[in-house]
Amino acid sequence: MRIDMGCHIDGFITVVAHTHVIQEAPVTSRAADVIAAANTAAEVALRLVRPGKKTLQDYSLF
Repeated sequence: MRIDMGCHIDGFITVVAHTHVIQEAPVTSRAADVIAAANTAAEVALRLVRPGKKTLQDYSLF
């Protein structure tokens, strides 16, 4: 299931998305690795956000 929400207030825009895997058995193997990698990449990107930084200022990390 994917939940994707956005908001526009006073000229500022924000978007957030969350993906939840819904199944009876645990996610394993490559699928689990892909989900973990996507989560890690999102966390890294979030930690790079700072006031005054320009978009892609840290592009060399990618």
